[in-house]
Amino acid sequence: MDILKKDTIESVLAEIIDIDEKMSKQLTEIESKFEEKEKELKRVLKGKEEVLDKERVLEGKRVYDEIMDRATAEKENILTRGRQKAEAFDALLGKNKEMLKEKAFVKLNLK
Repeated sequence: MDILKKDTIESVLAEIIDIDEKMSKQLTEIESKFEEKEKELKRVLKGKEEVLDKERVLEGKRVYDEIMDRATAEKENILTRGRQKAEAFDALLGKNKEMLKEKAFVKLNLK
């Protein structure tokens, strides 16, 4: 009977060792798959971040261009108004030039 018990115990122990080895192998495979999946997800995330960065740059450029277009239009508007005022002043000055000369001579007591 002792031999039967010993054979049974050895058989059970061998089965336990076999199960442990199989579980260890499965855990190693699962860890390997997990690491590969993690690397894949990191690559995907990096790709998405690169796309987002490019989109941010494009949006920044679009906003910058819009601001510059508005600033240029406003600058041109200001310059146009300034030219118009200068032309109006020149026209008024030309129109009243003789009158201004006369008044200047009178003030200076040259006449």
